[in-house]
Amino acid sequence: MKKLILLFTLFVSFYSNSQKSQFAFYLPIDIPNKNIMPNMNTAVGFGFSFGYRPVFGFPMIAEFKSSFGNYASEYHSTKVLLYNNSPATNVHAEFKSRFNKYLVGTKWLIGYDINTFRGFVTPQIGLANFRTISSYNFDDPNSQNHSGHKVVQRNLNPVYGLEIGTEIILNNIFKKKITGNTKHRLLLSVSFLQGFGNFSYCNVNNMFDVNALDHNGVVIKEESIYTALPNKYIYENYYTEVYTSKLKMWGINIGYIINLDGENKE
Repeated sequence: MKKLILLFTLFVSFYSNSQKSQFAFYLPIDIPNKNIMPNMNTAVGFGFSFGYRPVFGFPMIAEFKSSFGNYASEYHSTKVLLYNNSPATNVHAEFKSRFNKYLVGTKWLIGYDINTFRGFVTPQIGLANFRTISSYNFDDPNSQNHSGHKVVQRNLNPVYGLEIGTEIILNNIFKKKITGNTKHRLLLSVSFLQGFGNFSYCNVNNMFDVNALDHNGVVIKEESIYTALPNKYIYENYYTEVYTSKLKMWGINIGYIINLDGENKE
């Protein structure tokens, strides 16, 4: 009898867990508050999330969400003489400024799982990461090093925020085309993100040549607020300013959610 009870408990636990997990892939659009971050651009990228409902049927999901986006990029191409008495090689260099988020939150559901529309509110906390990357590539049959990259500036700091949105069950809209217990949802939401302290970041759309001068006639590379963007095969030296400010951003998120093996029909 005890073995039967144990098997029944394990079966219910496994079946419930399979219904409580959800995966999502989404497009994040993070828009800076220009009053706080005047030198930051809108970041667009991709993201994914994993949600887990600790109590079967309870309107709360613990969620981990991560996104990776770019907000600025510059491309340069130049001919470099890699070997004596050889034709010059065309080297391509690309500089990117990226904005990544790693958030955990508690998603509170508004509405039943079987409703076509289900709202949610998610308080979040986590980390935001700014990175500027220098990379290069070239086509040269005499060399094995045809590409590479280097992170020239990064800054990781804690943030907090809030996401509000709705989930739309596609099964209820396309009943004839979508069958089975697996729920497919469309995600639409807006979000707010703010940092606990100051952030340092670059914007490679505002790059300068090493010979450029500031307003006081001082070479930029001698100023501590500028950072070099080194590149192994680009002989021109490029610099960009390191900006320091608070973080305050609004977001728009569009995505797809899948709940494996169906959901609790409340």
